[in-house]
This record gives sequence, C-alpha cells and structure tokens, in this order.
Amino acid sequence: MGGGGDSFITNEGSSTIKCDSSPAFTVIVYENQETISFTCEVNQEVRLEISQTNNELFPIILVKRISDNLTIGIVPPSYVWLLKCLEEGWEYAGKIRKISGVTSDPKISVILRSVKK
Repeated sequence: MGGGGDSFITNEGSSTIKCDSSPAFTVIVYENQETISFTCEVNQEVRLEISQTNNELFPIILVKRISDNLTIGIVPPSYVWLLKCLEEGWEYAGKIRKISGVTSDPKISVILRSVKK
C-alpha cells in the first residue's frame, strides 16, 4: 500500500481525499455487457488506466482485467479525483468483489489498493 500520499479537496469541498486510499465502487459497464457478464468472476484482478482518445474531450479512467487486459468499464464520475492521483504517479489495482445485475446490465463492484510508483 502507498504511504504519505498527497491529499486535496473534492469538488464538494467537504472532504479531503488521500491518494493512498483503498477505493471501492461499482464499475460503469458501457459496452460488451454480455461478454463481461459471462467472463468476469469474483476475485479476478483489475487495475485502473487513464485513456484519452481523439473522440473523448476529457480523459476517462478504465477498469481493466489484468489477466487479459479486457476493459470492464469506467470509473464512476464521483471518483474523478483518482485521475489526479494517477497523473501524480499512483497506481491502483485490486479485485472484483461482487457481481450482480443481469446479463444485459451487469453490476461489477471492485475494491482497489494504491501504490506510489
């Protein structure tokens, strides 16, 4: 785990976020729902990756399965603070902790740990 991380204020201004935290959230699955629904399993390892293509105005944070680099989805907007942490050299990896929902709309929950590069 990381130690002594930088902290900053969120958009709401009500809480301080530390980059050396262990975020947990439900991934936004926006494509390949059936493939993800059938191939993802609890305890599979995942990581975060910044992506910015010519079609995107702002960078997004992808959640990728480590074993085959499959993009599971994106980080919810409420976790946009992770972008700053990733840009500052933090890495986030963890595991799928819960899968629910239906084949056409899977709910993939992950928990991550942070490490400073």
